[in-house]
Amino acid sequence: MRIGVVGAGLAGLGAARRALELGSRVEVFEEQETVGGLASSLRAAGLAFDLGPHTLYAREPEVLRDLEDLLGTVLRPVRPTRGIWRDGRLYRFPFHLGDFARVAGPLRAAPPLLAYLAARAGGRVADRIGRADPVDLETWAVRSLGRPLYAFFVLDHVTKNIGLPPSRLPALWGRQRIAVPRLGTGLAQLAGREEEAPASRYPEGGIGRIAAALADRVTQDGGLVRTGARLVSWARAAGHVVLRADTRDGPVVRTVDSVVNTGPVDAFLLGADTGTVPEPVRAAAARLRHRATVFVYTSTRGVPADLPRDLLYFPGKQVFSRAYTPRGYAGGPAGGAPAGHCFEIHCDPGDELWDAPDGELGARVLRDAARLPFLGARARLRVERIVRIRRHYPLSDPGSAELRAVEHHLDRAAPHVVSAGRLGSHRYVNMDSALRMGALAAEVAHGRRPPGEIRRVADDPAFVEGGGRGRCGGRGR
Repeated sequence: MRIGVVGAGLAGLGAARRALELGSRVEVFEEQETVGGLASSLRAAGLAFDLGPHTLYAREPEVLRDLEDLLGTVLRPVRPTRGIWRDGRLYRFPFHLGDFARVAGPLRAAPPLLAYLAARAGGRVADRIGRADPVDLETWAVRSLGRPLYAFFVLDHVTKNIGLPPSRLPALWGRQRIAVPRLGTGLAQLAGREEEAPASRYPEGGIGRIAAALADRVTQDGGLVRTGARLVSWARAAGHVVLRADTRDGPVVRTVDSVVNTGPVDAFLLGADTGTVPEPVRAAAARLRHRATVFVYTSTRGVPADLPRDLLYFPGKQVFSRAYTPRGYAGGPAGGAPAGHCFEIHCDPGDELWDAPDGELGARVLRDAARLPFLGARARLRVERIVRIRRHYPLSDPGSAELRAVEHHLDRAAPHVVSAGRLGSHRYVNMDSALRMGALAAEVAHGRRPPGEIRRVADDPAFVEGGGRGRCGGRGR
């Protein structure tokens, strides 16, 4: 069996690896010059940066052993700290009742905490009487936190990051991303009792090492990974799929039994030859939305300039939405040695931020960073590199008419056409889930699984928060 894979991110490489295990011939087409996609790494000023702050959950020993065997090294346990900078004060993030009470002070904290306690108690009662689950993020967050804490921690933060108010986002978005303490946990936090967060895992040298190791394994097992290879078009014909790509070696045409797409599903469907995808499905794909991100990587000039947390959110007027330092993920320099920070600007293609020149965005980042008390003088930071990702966060509601139309078409096209991963399923997923989705996609292409299992990995919060529940593209399924 011949399998073509579009995209060499974790989902695509996971699909390629599993397809090879199942006995197929595999060719991977990656438009960029390097593998990894959204889980890649880069170097600037002698520092290693990731394309965003990533770690692996890898909760199950079998998954961990598989990845460590793949990398040839031990994955280091890490517990990166996170916070949110609000009104000139630093709070823990995810939300922590004890920290909120301490930082905000008793008078300011009392009303929101009472509203939280009322919301949690009311939720228990509502569960017993069978109240309908909330549909949108705002309703879910208000029921979970109470309205004052929703307004303080969620409303501005989400609106700035995603570009949509919580009332226009599905409740699933919150369940996957916002950790809300249960009533007993919240009371324990107020009493000063702490629970250590479970460790996630990180490879020395950057998160991009995982994709690089996967690509090496795919090549060793007989697959072909092409970088700098852009899919131009595709079509279904006589029970096969014909792929046309532009590569460094010139145009390439491949006829395969199945194609696994892990790139943006909208671009993939719109790139089909005339007649391959029905016009209503093409129209639905064209309406799918993404949030873009501009990554501004900076270094220090030998003067200590640290963030007080490894990852910080900024719901205020700063041009950046969040910032992180790799120290808490990969280990970093100490003392006066150069350090690095990444500032993320979330925006929409075509808006004022996306269209701004790199030099202007860099200057705005340095100006706003200089006003933060923990970074200080602008001279401490220097912009080293700016990277733009047009399709970073899929935004469409999984229950929307557009996505249902797309998925109905793909389900009918399987096993010849399969789509998976964050962009391929148009869903938020973490690295563990992307690997698992890729492996499942290979099994769907071989007729071993129904296509709905791929989406279940993204739609079940347990998979997202807990990491993949099976082997990440490994052997012995």
